[in-house]
Amino acid sequence: TWSASPEIFTLGPLVIRWYGAFLALAFILGFQIEKGIFKKEAIDSKPLDGLLIFMVIGTTVGARLG
Repeated sequence: TWSASPEIFTLGPLVIRWYGAFLALAFILGFQIEKGIFKKEAIDSKPLDGLLIFMVIGTTVGARLG
């Protein structure tokens, strides 16, 4: 039986888990990709900051409700 640990590492009371790390990585990569698309299309990337905030809040609330 294979049972993978959900924790990457522990620093005292702080526990870093795989799904949290991948979720943060997805936000960072998604933001960078969108920023590159906006730059390529010569569109102002200022609205992306607000979009990132809404994405983080929406994903966190949705994950908690789900």
